[in-house]
This record gives sequence, C-alpha cells and structure tokens, in this order.
Amino acid sequence: MLGIENNSPFQERIDKLAINDFPLIEFKGTIHLVNSQESAAKIIPKLMKETVLGFDTESKPSFRRDEQFLPSLLQLSSKREAFLIQINKIKDKSDISMILANPSIKKVGVAIKDDLNGLMKQFQFAPEAFIDLADLARIAGIQNTGLRSLCGIMLNRRISKSAQVSNWAKSELTEKQVVYAATDAWISRELYMVFRKHGIVRKYNRMLKSGDTVSKQLKNKVEKAGLDTLKHHILFCSGNSAGRCCPKEKSQESLKYLQKRLRKINETTRTVYLSQVDCLGICNKGPIMVVYPEGAWYYQCTPEVIERILQNHLLNNKVVKENLLAVNRLK
Repeated sequence: MLGIENNSPFQERIDKLAINDFPLIEFKGTIHLVNSQESAAKIIPKLMKETVLGFDTESKPSFRRDEQFLPSLLQLSSKREAFLIQINKIKDKSDISMILANPSIKKVGVAIKDDLNGLMKQFQFAPEAFIDLADLARIAGIQNTGLRSLCGIMLNRRISKSAQVSNWAKSELTEKQVVYAATDAWISRELYMVFRKHGIVRKYNRMLKSGDTVSKQLKNKVEKAGLDTLKHHILFCSGNSAGRCCPKEKSQESLKYLQKRLRKINETTRTVYLSQVDCLGICNKGPIMVVYPEGAWYYQCTPEVIERILQNHLLNNKVVKENLLAVNRLK
C-alpha cells in the first residue's frame, strides 16, 4: 500500500454503468503472435529497445475451486507493437526470461503478482522493474483499481472483456482473443504513461526510495484497529465450516457474546483484537478459540467458558486449564 495524492486529477470511483457509456477502445498497432522458437528470437531485439512495456498474462479459465491453470499466454506491448507469446510453444525461454529480469525495462500491469507467480512456476527468472498500476492508482487516490475501471477513469474509454474466459490454452487463438490480449497489455502501458505525465510515477519512485510505502488510509485503519496497544489476539472459528465441530447456532451465540464482551473490554483502550476465521482445522468439540500471544487453544467455547477465559486469561494472564487443548506460545 502506498501514500495517497491529496490533489488528484482523477475521480476516486466509477461504476459499471458509467463505464458502459464510454466508447470502446482497442489496440490498432502491429500484433506479433509468437508461437515458435524462431519467432521468439526475432522479437527480442525489438523488446530490448523499449524502456516501458505493458504486461499481462492469460490462462485457461477455471470453473472449479480446486482447479487452477498456469498462464498460457504472455503479453508484452510497446506503444505501437504488441507481442503475444504462447508460452507452451517456446521450449527455450531464456530470452524471455532476460526481458522479464531486465531492470532497465519497466513492465507495467494490473494485479501482476499472480501473473508472475504463474510464470515462475513454468520457467526461471528473477523479476525486475515490475510496477503494478494498482499501486500508482492508490497514490492518485483512485479506489477502483481494476484495468477496466482505470481505463474508464483515466481515459474515458472502455475495454472489452468478452474474451476473458475463453480458452487461452488452445493452439490456435481466434482474432477476437488476439485483439483482446494485445489491448490489455497495450492499455496498461497507456495508463502508466498518463500516471507518469501527472507526476504519480515520480512520487511512487520517491516513496520506494525513502521506504515510505504505507498509505495514509492504511495508517488510519491501523490506528483505528488499535494495533499498537494490543495485548491479545483471538482467533474464533465462526466460518462456513463451523457446523462441523458444533451446531452453527451455538457458534454464532458464542461469537455474539464474545463480540459484546470485547466491546466492553476495549472501551477505553483497545487491548484485544478479534479475528473470525472459516476453520481452525480441529472440527471437533467446538466452538474452537485460540488466544495469542500465549497460543492457547480452547474447545467448547460456550458463553460461560468464554467468560472464564476473559476473566482469567485476558484480564489476569492465567491460562484456563479447563477447556484447554494445547498451548504453544509465540517466540
């Protein structure tokens, strides 16, 4: 998270209806479809001449939670040329790695962390000079940081997402896929150049150099949460899996009681922070609750048990041996 520009030239938010009113924009330059070792070698000299490249990847869509596919397509774009690299068709990716690891060539895109992780699972490289447009957007005070939203806010244009969930693992891409993929990488570069024109990139670089990478918004949230005055952190199993270890109504009854009591305890100074989690993995004799920094795991946390834990453990630093599963204090 990065600091917010107070006098931003951009609006903070935009809704889908407003975006849909903008005219469609797409890449009109030269598109290179890189699907062989020979075609990959040809594009490297062109890429090496650039100082800023738009960056994106596309993967085969997944329709199941337990299924995830690695990127099939890597897109890089200059101002007038887009390079669509079909990763699985390139056996030796060392030249591509060289571009991705080159500190003199900025690679700019949105939500690039997952893209990079996916690429690094397929071939080795040390990513350098990657900039996430979402970081620049937050500096500029923009709340909607998706590519389509940024395009609407900063360019008053709309990019198509109709090909987003198509099959990118196919050997032959459709014309619609090709234009879509080229546009996503190219528009990322265009947005970066707008940020640079308005001094946002310069501020971003200054903040990185100084180490001041925590935004005012995030600082306010930390202050509001009282993180600097905390003495205990409670994890309470209250999510979708709570029905496994106890009836959900029992879990909710205990949670509501705990929340009510913590509001009272934290009235003057916040000393206890509560986090609700989906599942703590015990799934027996619930509700389950963990108190840190002692690492005390409690079971069957009814309102009565919770009250004993609050009175003895949190207020008097005495772990309650009844209903105790294990203790593993943080070092």
